[in-house]
Amino acid sequence: MLAGHQDTDEGFGLVELIIAMFLLALITIALIPALYNGIIYSSQQATTATATRELNALVETARQTHQCGASGAPSGSLSAVSSSQTFRDGANQKFTTSGTFDCTTAPARLTLVATDVDGKQIVTINALVYLQ
Repeated sequence: MLAGHQDTDEGFGLVELIIAMFLLALITIALIPALYNGIIYSSQQATTATATRELNALVETARQTHQCGASGAPSGSLSAVSSSQTFRDGANQKFTTSGTFDCTTAPARLTLVATDVDGKQIVTINALVYLQ
């Protein structure tokens, strides 16, 4: 040994490094389910947001039509707005919109529903439409 130099066990050794890496791996593994669920939830919310936006656009189209219409009616009628239409969201997931309308009362009542490919209801919108 050198004069005046003490042999000490200070610092971060290999054992401590392995233990720190092991603890970091455990924390990472514990967070994986939360991350996975977050990604799935985000995907579902994207479909819901897109379906809501499409249904709102259909309601605005219906409010500009001013005519009830029956099957085979022109595109500017409640019948055309409530007919079945297929859309895709940003993740390329398909959903279908359809609806019902009742022109016997003033204002007319319009109900639109968006469903996914499994038939699960995503969004429902009820609206009142004033006709001439």
